[in-house]
Amino acid sequence: SFSSSVVWHTLPLPPVPSGLHEAICRAGADVLAVRRRYPNRTLAELYDPGKLPEDLAAAHRELDALVDAAFGAEGLCADEEARQEVLFKRYKELSSAGTLMPAGAKSPGSRSRKQR
Repeated sequence: SFSSSVVWHTLPLPPVPSGLHEAICRAGADVLAVRRRYPNRTLAELYDPGKLPEDLAAAHRELDALVDAAFGAEGLCADEEARQEVLFKRYKELSSAGTLMPAGAKSPGSRSRKQR
């Protein structure tokens, strides 16, 4: 499932078909499983530029492709800048459509003075 302890949780995921949602969850779990193959290395050591193990890089490419598709990218984004463009475009669409909060939920600033 999606979790606040996973980085890609920081932007709202648009509605996606259940199959894609499940594939993203599996790919995220695969990244974590590959990390566990390196118990004596810190995240800083694993993700040191030029030293990223190929199996971890491959797991991230798979996850990136799925998440890029969920956000509406036309294929795998070429680089971080292209990915950020897709993410912020989608965020703007979601926020302007008022779909960032579940139906019936109130924003944190909407409480009455009595509730405070």
